[in-house]
Amino acid sequence: MLPIFLIVVVDVLGFTIILPLLPFYSERLGASPTLVGEIVAIFAVFQLISGPILGQQMVPVLEGDTPATLHARIQEAERALYPAAIAALARGEVTVQGRQTVGTKKGS
Repeated sequence: MLPIFLIVVVDVLGFTIILPLLPFYSERLGASPTLVGEIVAIFAVFQLISGPILGQQMVPVLEGDTPATLHARIQEAERALYPAAIAALARGEVTVQGRQTVGTKKGS
């Protein structure tokens, strides 16, 4: 649970303290608005790729799918997967070790 807690703390600090102040400090240092936007985007991307994968589910692409129908099917899968992954983590069925998620067998 500690790695996930630390990820949340970094996210909260980043999104509530650092990112709102970044334009003011970077402007004083002579950075352009484009550069500030790139820094914010890079921060968000690194937050995405540095976190552990807690769950995956395959969503098939069906013949005749449009971007909207595929998107709706992906959202449906996410709505089922997110609570299940968090519940498994809370029950101790899944642990996070570094960037890896490891399944554990309770009661063994």
